[in-house]
Amino acid sequence: MNRSAFFGFSVLSVMLTGCCYCGSESDNGTMDSNDPLQAFAAFPDYLFEGIYWNQLTVEACQNLVANDFKLVDASSARTYNNLNDSTQVIVPGINHIHSLKLVLRSENYLAEKERLMRAFQNASTSSDQSALFSVFEYDLGHVDFKLTAFIQEDFIRLNFELLKRQ
Repeated sequence: MNRSAFFGFSVLSVMLTGCCYCGSESDNGTMDSNDPLQAFAAFPDYLFEGIYWNQLTVEACQNLVANDFKLVDASSARTYNNLNDSTQVIVPGINHIHSLKLVLRSENYLAEKERLMRAFQNASTSSDQSALFSVFEYDLGHVDFKLTAFIQEDFIRLNFELLKRQ
């Protein structure tokens, strides 16, 4: 890789890191652990609570359990609920993460929906937004994915779908 290409990649990496940060910082510059959007802090590299594309489904489920989610349905897809904030995560019943569904019902998420949508938009390569439904597309180099957000007064439904792996 030549020097100018490396410099360009470095600048782009710094810009993307700054744009996609969903969390808030405390006065000393560290991430505020009370931020309701902390579960999305590493987005788009991590989708939610440490879950990432092509991750083994078993490992993703272990991440959820470690973050106070309880398995409530293990039929074709695994459904996890977090009783602390009413979040529901639906993990597909396949070996690797190629899609993920979230239903956010907590007042904390609902109060921060504009900030969450703005963070999704800032990290996206393209977006089409409205008050009730938004579509965001992402190109991370190694994967392309789409996020759809359905926004209602009492919940936000997020659907992450892998489009292409490289």
